[in-house]
Amino acid sequence: MSQTKPTTKQEQPMTDEIQIPPGYAMRANGDLVKLENLTDLEREEDALVNAIFPRAKALHDAMAEFKYVAMNMIEETIKRCVEEHGIKKFTKIKGNVQFVSVNGNYKIQRAVDDRIEHDSSIEVAMQKFAMYSEVLKEQAGPDAVKFIDIATTAKNGKYSTSRLIDLLNKDIDHPLYVGAKSALMQSLFISGSKAYLRFYIRNPRDDSWTALPLQFSSIAATAPQSEAKEEQPDAA
Repeated sequence: MSQTKPTTKQEQPMTDEIQIPPGYAMRANGDLVKLENLTDLEREEDALVNAIFPRAKALHDAMAEFKYVAMNMIEETIKRCVEEHGIKKFTKIKGNVQFVSVNGNYKIQRAVDDRIEHDSSIEVAMQKFAMYSEVLKEQAGPDAVKFIDIATTAKNGKYSTSRLIDLLNKDIDHPLYVGAKSALMQSLFISGSKAYLRFYIRNPRDDSWTALPLQFSSIAATAPQSEAKEEQPDAA
C-alpha cells in the first residue's frame, strides 16, 4: 500500500487572502476589531483614504502607461525618420530630442540624464589637482585655486558630480591640470540613465513656451466641470 508523501512547507498550496468576518475590520498588526468599536476619527480616516487612494492608484497606472506609450512612439518615429526618410539629424541623437507641431503651438522634449559616479581611482586625480593647486598658489595666490578647492572637497566621502564636470570643462593647458583631468575622466563612469518627457504650449502673444506640468505638486487644483457649473450664479 503506497504511502502519501507529506507536503513540505515549500510545497503547500498558497491560501487565499484572510477572510474578514462581517462586522469586523483588521488592523495593520492582524488584530480583528468590531466596526462598532472603531473611534469616529478611525472611521473618518478610513473612509477618506479608501475613497481617494483607488483614484490615486488609477492615475499612477495611467501615467505609467502613458509614459511607456509616449516613449515608444518617440523611438519609433526616430527610427522611421532615419530608415524610411533618411533624415540625417536623427542619426546623431544620443538622448535629447524635441518635436514641434506644424502650427508651432505644441512641443515635446525627451531628455536623457546620465547618473555619473566615480570609483576609487578618483583619489589619483585629486592628488594631481592638489599638485597643480600648489603651483598656482605660488604664481597667482590662494584666491586663484578656490574653484579647485571647492570641487575637490568631499562631503561624507562623496564629491559633487557637477563640480567635477566643471573641472573638466575648464580650458587650462598646464600639464599638471591636463594630467589631473585625464585621471578624473578615467575615474568617472555612467551608472544609469533616466529619461524624461517635457511638454510645452506656445503663447501666441509673445511666442514664449509654457510648460505643461505632469508632476502632481506642480499642477494647480481645478474643480471638475460639473462642480464649476454648479458654482456659477444664475443669470439675472
